Amino acid sequence: MTNDAACRQPKVLNDRNLIFVTAASVFLPYPLTGVILICLAVFLLCNPRTRGRIFVHAGSKALLPFFALALVVPLLYRNWLGLLGGLGFIFILIIGLFVRSAMTRDIFEHMVTLVCLLSVPITIVAMIEMLLMQPHFEGLYRCSVVFMNPNYLATIMGTVIILCGYKVVSHQGHPFLFYGIALFDLISIYLCGSLFVWVEVFIGVAALLLLMKRHRMLSALLLVAGLFCILLYLFPDLIPRLSESRITTERREEIWLMALRMIGSAPLFGHGLLSYHFLYPNYPDSYPTLHAHSIYLDPLLNFGIVGTVLLLIYFVMYYRKIRLCIKENACPKIASVICALTLATLVHGITDITVLWIQTGLLFILLMGGLGACERNLIRKNHAADSGAAPPAA
Repeated sequence: MTNDAACRQPKVLNDRNLIFVTAASVFLPYPLTGVILICLAVFLLCNPRTRGRIFVHAGSKALLPFFALALVVPLLYRNWLGLLGGLGFIFILIIGLFVRSAMTRDIFEHMVTLVCLLSVPITIVAMIEMLLMQPHFEGLYRCSVVFMNPNYLATIMGTVIILCGYKVVSHQGHPFLFYGIALFDLISIYLCGSLFVWVEVFIGVAALLLLMKRHRMLSALLLVAGLFCILLYLFPDLIPRLSESRITTERREEIWLMALRMIGSAPLFGHGLLSYHFLYPNYPDSYPTLHAHSIYLDPLLNFGIVGTVLLLIYFVMYYRKIRLCIKENACPKIASVICALTLATLVHGITDITVLWIQTGLLFILLMGGLGACERNLIRKNHAADSGAAPPAA
């Protein structure tokens, strides 16, 4: 693309605005998020300025055959919901690849602040929803606000709480602002009645404090967590639905065992995204649900061994670069929060796969794009070292 052509690009469509609009769309009603997701992905693929910045990362070429598999397999099996979901999954990954190329440290920090601030009205709506709906609902009403499912709301709010912790420990902005947002978002988690997200938040914040060497704050967190566990033992009703945890666990075990049987029916290529939902009518004893409720089983069920390996090639290369950025002190704070969020997602993924949704998946992939800021800093450090100049501050 020539410089003249680049100059003709509307300023409103610059990288910064595209990323901010995408981040803000996470907090819109999910049909609107879906429309913005499709429009942005199509724009990125059609625009010469952005198209050439998508498949430039190590391991990203392996995603091309993965995309083909994610579309062809459900088409062959007539898994139409899986075909639609696979297309959405592809669009999210395309946006993530572009964001990684476009991300700077300044954009990342402002994006995180925007995400934290936008979580506040979600909690306000959750409180209003509870006040309006609970009197007309038999049993415990679980808020979902704009996220279709209460567990998606929990995942978004759990992620924001970890981001608030990142802002506090990295000394960005007034700490009491982010403490306040985090406490406010805990209300949403309480109102949505999600159980395992409490563990996700604890693991994510603890990992963040450990990686950023905030040992005193980590000790305080462990002390508070220990006291909270004692309170739960004495007053188990402090967390909604905690008494149902045994039933929920048993149901998950049934789903996992059935998923293993389903994997055996097409171990190489799977049946496309949402294969569990597509297959469970063929298994009379199966529990009806959308997916396998496991981030470790669902890829194998959906994409088989071949598709899972293709997907892992990119992510293995991604986390190798994260490790290098931490080792070389290239934006180690951003790399640390990405690692903390990844660990929290993997822990939550033991019992659920809430990241498999347009809003939760989009937020996660946007935050993973922060690696692009680390890579830019790493390049500058290497260039400064080669030229003998002082390296930039991390």
